[in-house]
Amino acid sequence: MKDNYLDTAFSPYRFYMDELAKFDRLNEKKSVEAVELYNYIDNDGQLYNQRKMPIWKNYTKKMKAGKYNRALAEKGMLPFVTDGAKKYAKEIAREKNANAWQNMFPMKVRKEVASMLADEFEDHYETKYFDFMKESINEQRATPEQNETLVKLEKKGFREVGHFRDGDDTVYVMSISSKNKHSHFQCEVEANGKIFGTDTFEKFWRENKDYVEKLKRR
Repeated sequence: MKDNYLDTAFSPYRFYMDELAKFDRLNEKKSVEAVELYNYIDNDGQLYNQRKMPIWKNYTKKMKAGKYNRALAEKGMLPFVTDGAKKYAKEIAREKNANAWQNMFPMKVRKEVASMLADEFEDHYETKYFDFMKESINEQRATPEQNETLVKLEKKGFREVGHFRDGDDTVYVMSISSKNKHSHFQCEVEANGKIFGTDTFEKFWRENKDYVEKLKRR
């Protein structure tokens, strides 16, 4: 066989090599001290759960809102990295004076680590590595084709009454009432922008034919 198991996309070996390559990119041209501190922070349960994850959740909110700023993200990591440097020096360093952490990890090194953490966050956000990075149904944005149709319907008097997931897509449910408010028509706008009418359409059409024709001409 030409294909090798080790090269297949679902091979554990391939997954390991991909993760290793990502780690190599992350640490490319970084100082030994920066890599050491980064690894310490990443493997310390308290720092990871109580400091790193809350920061990443905050950055995820900014990313989803379109307000994420790389420079500010690195700056925001620095207090966390500094605490990691202090904890490292307290637990591991032979030098036990108050300035040991600064001597081991000067600002230049701490900025390197902050940059590495920002790289790691962006890589994980791109692949939606954690559940909190994935978009909930309320955060799903309409596709360009879908949005164009929604705008047209809104101009004709339709309003959104809800939306739901269909696989990886979000389907919007739009509704419009007759003049006398006794009947209404609902339709679903799919990701490709096409409209799918519900069973109420025929009844709505019969009872409000003139009204529907008027809407179509808008």
